[in-house]
Amino acid sequence: MDVSMPIVDGIEATRRMKRIHPSIKILILTSFAEQDYVIPALEAGADGYQLKEVEPDQLVASIVAVYRGSTDLHPKVTPAVFQPLSTQKQPKPSHIHTLTPRETEVLKEIASGKSNKEIAADLHITEQTVKTHVSNILAKLELDDRTQAALHAVKHRLVYSIKRISYISMRACHTNVLESYHSFLLFRKMDNSLYYII
Repeated sequence: MDVSMPIVDGIEATRRMKRIHPSIKILILTSFAEQDYVIPALEAGADGYQLKEVEPDQLVASIVAVYRGSTDLHPKVTPAVFQPLSTQKQPKPSHIHTLTPRETEVLKEIASGKSNKEIAADLHITEQTVKTHVSNILAKLELDDRTQAALHAVKHRLVYSIKRISYISMRACHTNVLESYHSFLLFRKMDNSLYYII
């Protein structure tokens, strides 16, 4: 999806597509790396943001990452995501306390990057039951998709088994920026491990 398109821009198109088909994967491929484009695109539900200058092999890797459920950003757009850290406010009050114990378990699994099938196997429930829990979680937390749910879990400290390291090379490790929270920047590797960069 390009940001600049006739009739409807890519950001609005992304928002509309996600509203109708929440599970669809959308990768932005554009020439714009400015914050005014990157942040709205991610807020609209884009699963990745790449620049047209990206190397072919990196573009393929990005497409695969997004298809598998990761959020992938071109290294040049990361400043647009990180810059608001210095002025970031406390998150709004969450409805996370309204989740049942089982829904909380499912949310933690989502934050670990697991698919519905994997969650079902881990919790010994059916995949359809997982889908029901996911729908309930999104409704209760007033979120649009699994990516937002994962970010919500991290923001509210539901995910504890996260390794902390001092630095990760995005291009070398194929890491994917998911979200920033105060002084912590959350990264997700291709193997679905979660890390904080401090």
